[in-house]
Amino acid sequence: MSGLLAVCSKIESLPLREALKLLVHRGRDDAGAWQSPDKHVWLGATRMAITDFSQSGRLPLKNESGTIWLIADGSVTNYNSLRRRLELKGHRFISSNDSEVIIHAYEMWNESCLDYLEGAFSFILWDTKARQLIASRDRSGVKPMYYTEYEGSVFVSSEPGPLLRLLPETPQPNPLAAAYMMTLGYIPSPETIWRSIKKLEPGQLLGWSVRSGVRLRRYWEPPRITLKRNRPDQFSEIIEEIVGRSMMADKTVNFVMPDGIDGTALATVINRLGHQPETLTLTGLNGSGKGDRSAAKYAEQLDFPHASESISAQRTEADLRNALSEYYEPSAHSQLIRMMEMGSIFAKSSQLMISYQGSDPIFWGSRWYHNKPSSNGLFGRFRSSQGSAVRKFTGSSPIANHVWHTHNRFLPSEAAEIIAPSRIPFTTDLMLKPLKRYYVDKLPLQRNLQRIDMMTYYADCLFPMLDKASMSNSVELRLPFADRRLIEWGLALAWDKKEAQVPKYFLREFLSDVKQDLPESSIYTDDEGFTELPLDISPHQMIDTIQKSYWVEEGYWSEDWQAIANKEQPNRQARLWNLYILSLWVEIWYKERPWAGY
Repeated sequence: MSGLLAVCSKIESLPLREALKLLVHRGRDDAGAWQSPDKHVWLGATRMAITDFSQSGRLPLKNESGTIWLIADGSVTNYNSLRRRLELKGHRFISSNDSEVIIHAYEMWNESCLDYLEGAFSFILWDTKARQLIASRDRSGVKPMYYTEYEGSVFVSSEPGPLLRLLPETPQPNPLAAAYMMTLGYIPSPETIWRSIKKLEPGQLLGWSVRSGVRLRRYWEPPRITLKRNRPDQFSEIIEEIVGRSMMADKTVNFVMPDGIDGTALATVINRLGHQPETLTLTGLNGSGKGDRSAAKYAEQLDFPHASESISAQRTEADLRNALSEYYEPSAHSQLIRMMEMGSIFAKSSQLMISYQGSDPIFWGSRWYHNKPSSNGLFGRFRSSQGSAVRKFTGSSPIANHVWHTHNRFLPSEAAEIIAPSRIPFTTDLMLKPLKRYYVDKLPLQRNLQRIDMMTYYADCLFPMLDKASMSNSVELRLPFADRRLIEWGLALAWDKKEAQVPKYFLREFLSDVKQDLPESSIYTDDEGFTELPLDISPHQMIDTIQKSYWVEEGYWSEDWQAIANKEQPNRQARLWNLYILSLWVEIWYKERPWAGY
């Protein structure tokens, strides 16, 4: 794992080393940098070595002639097979760092090299002959990538912190991003909370040169068609290959083992492949503790070394502030604090963890897919005391209906009222635009919703939270269920009504075929999930914080925000919480972070 920073064009007098230090949590083993002879290009990286601890594996990496330089984060899981293929073509490797394969793949196939790389990775590459920068984000968006242009220069980084350090002035907050937070609960790419900073979309490539500036190209997306020949029984073969590659490392790989279908399926595959990782169960995530005991029992049954750690049941505003100070963008996700606490617990066990997150959009497993089923297997229209306004919105399209079902806080018209002083229009079409780009007319609605959730909510909310919570504690988290091969398999299956009737039907089928005793709850019940433990903060406290926030004081939000938030009484607390998170976050990152000398 690594923290990446690249600057091209005007780099004189920029505090590059200081900016790179803001990424030290992404890799504490080493830090390195390269500057082009003409002093127009600078690449820097912090690194935690997972493969090749030698000097030859240090970042930045280069080819034999020094014409291509690379910094990379994450792992290329098909490194061994791709390296053999490239060596047969005459390429010579100087390290066993899996990222070096990107250099030789680029030499072989140029930008099309991304078609040959597997895994969750991001990279930045400088081609001295073509004088162009290439940066990418992995297909499912597990690894982040941010960029900004300034006076003919481009800055690219794993996180926005270094970009904020390099820009002469802190960018203004983005009211449009705040409106997305109110309506979606997260900020979809390419938008960020910083007005002049963008983030790459999942499966997207950025190219830059002095002559052309920034250009963007999508190199991957989930399947646009369903295939009858894409058999459900292929799952076992695919998941075994993915998990086998995920276990490859020069460091000990530990496994986060929860109760439920997802974790049990991964534990079963790991066992079938002959691995015996140390397993970790987090207790206190749910109310009953029943799932914790079931997970521990199955780990013992598989002869996996097992340990458990307890998640704190107490939450304070100080805990929330500490968590928000780590997240470089605000999110309305209810588990902001727990995610960060989980990362610190992982760090006690290992620097490399495998986890089960990411299966829901592949296996039609999210609770919002199955709640309030209608005759076509999808949820019915969400009812609310807001009445006609909600009915008009949810009835406008299946995607709008889906959005309100997953995050029923503010309607687009209400968010538009709040940010009206910013003079930035916000409409239903604008709100749904980042989601509609993944909608394909020929696909069944169910597959479209899976497609949308994978490329938006997961890529721009859940995966970045997991990345930041783990990376803040110098832990690399690998997610086999986020692998593109599994996404392509699951979302290309012809729609089966059994999926609508039974959550994670194909995972259940896989486990029922396994020839060993499994805890009954693991097969027949979904994981218990996280019991929400709300902070002991009164509505009055939240209102006071929002009213004194940067948004209101600087005129970004309407002074009548409270009247707008109070329109819907049943979810008033949740609406206030959304605005409260935005207010706390902007206070921490704008008032308390001295970017000019950080």
